[in-house]
Amino acid sequence: AGGKEILTSGSDGSIIRWDAATGRETGSLRLVLPGGGFGPGFVTVPVTLSADGTRALASDSSVGLGVYDLPAGTQQFVIPGDVNRPSTGAFTPDGTKVVQVLSSFDPRKTPPRVAVWSVATGRKLGEVEWPGIGTVSASLTP
Repeated sequence: AGGKEILTSGSDGSIIRWDAATGRETGSLRLVLPGGGFGPGFVTVPVTLSADGTRALASDSSVGLGVYDLPAGTQQFVIPGDVNRPSTGAFTPDGTKVVQVLSSFDPRKTPPRVAVWSVATGRKLGEVEWPGIGTVSASLTP
């Protein structure tokens, strides 16, 4: 299989690397979730991997989204969340940005937001609010 890997992730923040040719485990990494985690099964969003397998995105309740550098085994930065609403995120297809969606339980009080963050700098590139709508989803084209 020419050195190809399969990466799997669990809702407990674990990432396991597998050799695609042999099916054998080649290593694992346990992410430290932004708020410390609440144990297996209580992470609001499973770990999401970038298309190239070099980055991971993990959510821990409403504390935020942790962005991780997998080869280094370190957390790059945390995208802040909001205790009043769930925060989810995904990498863009090219892995250079994270799209964050903050839904709302009460859209009149706290409208949902969609923000785009740079993976390289950890800075917010832009944000849109959706007044009057409770739930939104979003993605970016390459």
